Amino acid sequence: YAIIIAEVSGNDISAAYLTAMLKTAFTLLCPSFPFSPELIMAKLNQIFVPYYQKGHLTTCFIGMIDPTNDQMICTNAGHSYPISVSSKTGEPSFIPLPSTPLGINSDSKFIKQEICLKEKVLVLYSDGAVSLNDKDGTRISHDRFLELVAKGVQADSRNPSEHVLQSLREIAETNPWQDDITIMSILNRI
Repeated sequence: YAIIIAEVSGNDISAAYLTAMLKTAFTLLCPSFPFSPELIMAKLNQIFVPYYQKGHLTTCFIGMIDPTNDQMICTNAGHSYPISVSSKTGEPSFIPLPSTPLGINSDSKFIKQEICLKEKVLVLYSDGAVSLNDKDGTRISHDRFLELVAKGVQADSRNPSEHVLQSLREIAETNPWQDDITIMSILNRI
């Protein structure tokens, strides 16, 4: 199973076009590189160089889930760090995957990483989730979002994304939000 979560800057038609192009390229490249997300990302990077030069910043995370071994092979291009929550202790942590966004440099290197999914919930999200302001005007931030994710997993380990979104709705300053928010949960075999 292959997944992608990405974000293209802007709210105009060109950003929508780039999003569609990214999805299409990902779909076409996956069968050719089924265990090499870093090669897919390198190909996407080459495609996006001219668009970055025109002012569009694109971040992306690609993961290929290996359910037999309870792991994900992944690579990152400037996207928010995944959150891992232990199913046993409930302890949340960021998984650091330093990288640069797509298209910034045609020579960018993307590193294949392995994330163990055994007894963990993995949460991927867009930066809109951490850049919201609460009702006091304070930015939610990565640390506060980490806490919301841990509470979401504690409340519903099979679908914490819904709980996290509901928590964001309750504490956010405005609704509708200024930025889109995507939250994706990946669980080990149960």
